[in-house]
Amino acid sequence: MEGGFPDAERVRFLMVEDPDVLDNVPSEIRALQATPADPRGKLDHRQVLGSLMGLGLKREVIGDIRLAEQCCFVAVAQEIADFLLSQWDKAGRERIRVEAVEKDVEIPLEQGKERRITAASSRIDAVASSGFNVSRTMFQELIQQGKVKRNDRMVAKADLEVKPGDILSCRGYGRMRLLEFQETRKGRIAWNVILYTPHKH
Repeated sequence: MEGGFPDAERVRFLMVEDPDVLDNVPSEIRALQATPADPRGKLDHRQVLGSLMGLGLKREVIGDIRLAEQCCFVAVAQEIADFLLSQWDKAGRERIRVEAVEKDVEIPLEQGKERRITAASSRIDAVASSGFNVSRTMFQELIQQGKVKRNDRMVAKADLEVKPGDILSCRGYGRMRLLEFQETRKGRIAWNVILYTPHKH
């Protein structure tokens, strides 16, 4: 399993019969760094992803996008890396310089805030509505609108049970990683979660 970055959310799985051969298999993920040509320029997640999709790429060949102070890092499939190095020169209104990341460059971890939330049950509508601070009814509507994912798969039912390790995302509200839970004395469920703020639109 590899995603190009430490703690990558979007990863590729490589399946082989003999695990000993894995050490000799070259990585199929490359990390690229995009820097605005204007030193005052800023990149956001939507700009970067939108510009990549605008080049005709499918989402499956693009991994995590990490924003840093002056640039952003993108994990991409090996087969499209050279194309991007020569063709990707703009993100939104920003002109960008794109280069391959050398192995010793430190790529920032995604920043999130740890919080404790309580929910009536382990259903996704109960847990996520509490974490994203919206009403349960509204969250059920967001599910019906196709805006909710668990572990990058669309959620169709509000009564889906969630478990530690799951990553829940809702378009416009951000993402949360579920850590662990315990029952409270009042019969509710207290979860420790990491909340990632929504990307700027």
